[in-house]
Amino acid sequence: SECGDGARRWPRVTQNGCAGTAECDDTQVIARTLRWMERAVIGLNLCPFAKAVHAKGQVHVAVSHASGADGVLADLQREMQDLVALDSAVRDTTLLVLPHALTEFLEFNDFLDPAEALLDALQARLDALAQDGSARVVVLTGAGSSFCAGADIAEMRSASPGRLGRVLASLDALPMPSVARVQGNAFGGALGLIGACDIALGSAEIKLAFSEVRLGIVPAMIAPYVVRAVGARAARRLFLTAERFSGEEAARIGLLHEAMPSAALDSRMATVVDQLVLGGPQAQVEAKRLVSAVVGRDPRQDAGVRGETEAWINRLRTSVEGQEGLTAFLEKRPPDWTR
Repeated sequence: SECGDGARRWPRVTQNGCAGTAECDDTQVIARTLRWMERAVIGLNLCPFAKAVHAKGQVHVAVSHASGADGVLADLQREMQDLVALDSAVRDTTLLVLPHALTEFLEFNDFLDPAEALLDALQARLDALAQDGSARVVVLTGAGSSFCAGADIAEMRSASPGRLGRVLASLDALPMPSVARVQGNAFGGALGLIGACDIALGSAEIKLAFSEVRLGIVPAMIAPYVVRAVGARAARRLFLTAERFSGEEAARIGLLHEAMPSAALDSRMATVVDQLVLGGPQAQVEAKRLVSAVVGRDPRQDAGVRGETEAWINRLRTSVEGQEGLTAFLEKRPPDWTR
């Protein structure tokens, strides 16, 4: 399908998929867009991505419905063959083959930075999970060899951090339990995602780093979640040195709850998720609120905290879920939320 008017217009890729070309005289626009896409999609590992760049002039976009990186690459090769057959000037064409999943949240006609589009998509999913409330556990992970490679450095000079801040706050405020499955390396803002999750499990062999000071900036947006997890002392060292540390060290300081060999990660994740779904859904919502309500308060000096916690347990003890849980225990049967 042809997309109309102007050098910076891209083909709109619909949910059903399409292939077409769009004129683009500004080769820097093409190069910058490719860099955004590569960083956002490969760096964040949200879905497999393949591309072949043949310099300048036009952009040819096709959609792949393959489920994995090998399938996307095969589709890329087929598209290349088709282009060569149709156009002897293929060397002046940039070819993009996009996984179908990516087309659900990239809006090419608006020339939107894909990194921002991905954060918007994650924000929308978190908002939907919080509003619906039916999910029992949310697992956050990467799809490739890295958990998350951090932000696009080239775009950080002008990009607003507001999107990341909203995502972190929404992840932290999810009513249901959240678990970070850190299967690969994580840098910069990725460590904020880990800190914002209720539980974090990871591979012992991975590398992590707060690299911001080496860029002349600080990990400001992620600091509240990281410092809460590791404490001020450990945060000062890692923020200041920007040194790389292992998953095993991340577990020692509290950024991860557990670190294990990569081969054991999924088995341990399954065990943790199985344990979580045994708890009462509303009790878990209240447990997260309870921690926030009492942190930093000393009951010896704060009489209010004693009254609040007493009222809390009395309210839940007499709730429908509380009565079901207590009755199920006395009757030696599973509570209804586990069925």
